[in-house]
Amino acid sequence: METVMKSLFNSTKNEETVPCKLCGEPTIMLGTKKCDNCWEVISRLSTFLDSRKARDLTRKLLSQKEEVIYFQHIRDTSGTISTKTVRRYYKDYCESIQEKKQEPLSFVKWYSLAGYVPVKK
Repeated sequence: METVMKSLFNSTKNEETVPCKLCGEPTIMLGTKKCDNCWEVISRLSTFLDSRKARDLTRKLLSQKEEVIYFQHIRDTSGTISTKTVRRYYKDYCESIQEKKQEPLSFVKWYSLAGYVPVKK
């Protein structure tokens, strides 16, 4: 048994890997380009989310894990603002554009054109 385990370990150690297309972790799954964890989640998620309790749990976990990205305006180096503030500015922009019966830019395109850049704190 130990020999088999060593053999399996050594074969995966030398195999080619690619980044998982979902999370970026290295995976030996060249066909799907999904690591084991991502494949498991994606293949079971729709069935899991059939339950109201599962959806509530998922929302709760996502709100706890929400990444806070800070933005800095390229013309103002005095500090950064949170994603929440930038999103509020974006919402104001969308409302003003929709009043003019125009299609708003995507959030990513808007913040780059507006002069905001994401920064790590």
